[in-house]
Amino acid sequence: MKRLVYLLIIVGAIGLVIAGGYFLRQKISQPAEKAQQPGGLPSAGGISGQPQAGGQPQTNGGTQKEGGSLPVKTVEQKFGVIAQNQVLDFFVDKDNNAVIVQPDGQIMKIVKGEASALSSVQINNLIQTEFSYDGKKIIASFGDKERPQYSVFDTTSKSWSPLDQNIYSATWSPNDYQIAYVANKGDAKVLAILDLGNIKAKAKELATLYAEDLHPRWISSDQIILETNSGTFSTGLSLRFDISKKLFTQIVPERAGLRTIWDKSSKFGLVFVAGNNLRGGELAISDTGGNLLHRLSFLTLPSKCSFYSAVPAQAQSTSSAAQVSFLACAIPRNADALKISRLPDAYEQKMVYSTDDFYKIDLASGDVSEIFKDPSLALDTDKVKIFNGTLFFVNRFDERLYAVSL
Repeated sequence: MKRLVYLLIIVGAIGLVIAGGYFLRQKISQPAEKAQQPGGLPSAGGISGQPQAGGQPQTNGGTQKEGGSLPVKTVEQKFGVIAQNQVLDFFVDKDNNAVIVQPDGQIMKIVKGEASALSSVQINNLIQTEFSYDGKKIIASFGDKERPQYSVFDTTSKSWSPLDQNIYSATWSPNDYQIAYVANKGDAKVLAILDLGNIKAKAKELATLYAEDLHPRWISSDQIILETNSGTFSTGLSLRFDISKKLFTQIVPERAGLRTIWDKSSKFGLVFVAGNNLRGGELAISDTGGNLLHRLSFLTLPSKCSFYSAVPAQAQSTSSAAQVSFLACAIPRNADALKISRLPDAYEQKMVYSTDDFYKIDLASGDVSEIFKDPSLALDTDKVKIFNGTLFFVNRFDERLYAVSL
């Protein structure tokens, strides 16, 4: 009788081990949009990238004018979801704490996956937000897109302050609390700057603008990029304004679907324009003088990319190794779907989605290497930013904030 009892106990234990293994396997293999992962930065136990069998062209070992093909080699990297909140915009500080703006305008601080409210004020018709260089202030536009209202939120005092009602578009300085803005003034518009870190400061007008629909981006201490809205069926204009010389220079000829991002050193810009047949698009790396540096062979959107600098892995053992500029991008696996779509409109209006893998481009050599790839994950990457050697992004499938280690 005792032998029978012992036998039943052993069989039961084996069954529990098998069931537990099956359960863990199922949890790990769930797509990202269905997984209920705890918040927080990725750890060494995160989901690793898996090699994809075929389907990717071999790397050509580097490019100059033509951006390289995507390599097959997979590098194991860490991956994780930061918070369960839906995210419109975000900033991550040096301690890896995140501040997020939700689509409803509420502002939350995420510490080790736990969310606490900095502002519970809900904002109707929130259009756009932008964090200051240190993440401590947030400028928000809301209301009517043709005549938006602007306010600034201070994360320290947890208070909102309205800005001049004539402001049409505004952006932060890259290194202090000044803003550059375009404001309505009679029949024209003016480009001006204002120091929000000094309550006694007065606005300083830089130039009168007669072009409509110009939006500034302050990319370096002396350079402001001004661009017009454009879409698949409307052309966009990109200008560089030199603050000290008060001089405008056209960067990109007028093209439909114009979208750009710029690196913090203002040496590089990623330029997207709609395809000549209004399907798909073209990508190139340019400088602020409008000179073409690399034409990229793959198709993605600038919102899926970010510039950063780092010491290459092979040179990290050398104390005098210089930093190299990289472009990190989420590259859609379903590139053919984008090539036949009217970009950027179809993507931005959520008529088409993508599933992405992550790559980086050495801007000196043009070499392309893989950052992260996992075919079991469904990630439509948007709003890419890089903090503390980690790539952060919003997944359009669930609007949550995710991270991939570089």
